[in-house]
This record gives sequence, structure tokens and C-alpha cells, in this order.
Amino acid sequence: MAAEAVDGLRLITYGLPYDGGPFMRDWVPAGEGRDFRVVALAEDLFATAHVADDDTLIMRSWSIDPVTGSLSGPLGQATAPKVSDVEIAGREQRFLATQVVAALRRTNGNLEVRSWDVWAATGGFVPTGSDVGGAIGALDINHVDGFGLSDDVYAVAVRGGAGLNVITYDIPFGETLERRDSSGGTFPMENGGAVEIASLADRGVLVAFKESQAGHTSAVVPWSIDGGPDVAQPNLLADAVVSDANGKLLGLCRLPDDQAEGDFLVAEKGFFDQALQLGARRSGERA
Repeated sequence: MAAEAVDGLRLITYGLPYDGGPFMRDWVPAGEGRDFRVVALAEDLFATAHVADDDTLIMRSWSIDPVTGSLSGPLGQATAPKVSDVEIAGREQRFLATQVVAALRRTNGNLEVRSWDVWAATGGFVPTGSDVGGAIGALDINHVDGFGLSDDVYAVAVRGGAGLNVITYDIPFGETLERRDSSGGTFPMENGGAVEIASLADRGVLVAFKESQAGHTSAVVPWSIDGGPDVAQPNLLADAVVSDANGKLLGLCRLPDDQAEGDFLVAEKGFFDQALQLGARRSGERA
């Protein structure tokens, strides 16, 4: 778990026994800053990202003992300047390396997406490309399943212009990051709106968004990512499903099950009582 405490950033591991609640196994200090994010890359390797007080992006790799939960690191590090917000995604080990991709909002308000290979043996970062876009607000990123071993496709959900946008990127094996396609503007969003993204079963994503900070509703909407990885065109699958939760959008995750597309939980914070609210959503089969 990545935690932002009053005395700095902390990485914490927990055990989850079959017959009891979670218990802490280990923790290490991880620096100072904000927007602390973590993504698993292998059974014993993961990456973190945070923005330091001087607006520098800090990417780090760490190892974890799968049995004891003990943490070691940082093993490797990469940086980028003038970053305001960050979200990260990755994919598991393939051959000798894993992969991590960061969606960034620069201090000038523009989108940038950067990618790295992370060597499984050493945790070292090797840059594999970047792409710069236009002005954005809220953002999130997710790896899109179902494109085979030769390509890795990622989808970034952002508030771009006056509405929700989904942008796709492809990293062919042994090559660099390339922007593929985008679609959006159907759903209006204002400054202060929020967005979260998760994978559908194959070649699709589910996006949860809140149109404004003061808004009293949030919505979830499914997209397919069509064509080959060199196309990766996002297309709307269905109308948005609106919830009546009126607080802050906190997160979106897919639950592993046998449904064709998946069951999801949307986490929000209550507007009046500040309590955690969980809403369940199910995506039906695609036509």
C-alpha cells in the first residue's frame, strides 16, 4: 500500500489470512511529496510514483518477498521535471523486463505520457518513449488486456476540452510508445471533475467520472478498444449509468469473477457524512 502520512510517504505491506483481518508485515519510508502511486509488476517487484515538493516526478522500483512481505529498495529510479499530477499503470514480466507507463499532467496543464521498461533482475528503468498532448484536467490510465504478446495497449481517460476523453497508446514489442486514437466529448466535465478507469475483460475499459467537484452524481460508461494495436480505436459501448452518490469519487476496481465483462466497485466519499460509499456495477456482454 502507498500511504501519504504527516511525516512523509510510506510503503506498507499487509498479510491477509483466511480466517482473520489484515495485519501489517513491513513498512519503509519512501520520501516526501504527493500523488503517491503504486503498481505491481511481478510477484516480487513493483513500481511507485510520486511528485516531489519541487514538482519533480520520482519513479522507483522496489522488491517484496512474496512469503514474508519484507520490502527492499529502492532498486532503480527515473525522474521527469515540472509535473503536477501523476497516475501509473503497468504490465507483468515478459521475457527479461516488466513495463510501467505514467500519465502526467505537467505544471503547464498539458498531458504527457511516458513509458519505461523495468528490468526484472535489477529494477533498473529504461525509457521507451513519451508523447505530449494538449491541456487536460483529471486523468487516469490502465493497461488494456487482450492484444497478445507483441503489443501493449494503454488507455488514458482525461477531462480534455469540456468533456471526457479516452486516448489510446501502443508499445510494440522492442519499440517505443506511440499515440493511436482518441474519442470523447460526449460527456461534459468541468474543472474539478474526477475520473477513474479499469479494464473490461478484453479490449475494453470502464470509466467512472464525476462531471464537476460540486456535482451530486457520478457515472460509469464502458468503451471498447477496437481494431489491432496499431489502430486501438476507443468506441462507446453503452450510455452512462448514473449513481446518486453525492461525494468525492475515490476509485474504481474490477472484481475477478466469471462474468463475461466483469463486476466492478466504485468507491466514493459521502458529501455530508464523509463516509466511504461502495457501489456495485456490472457490465453486460458486448453485442
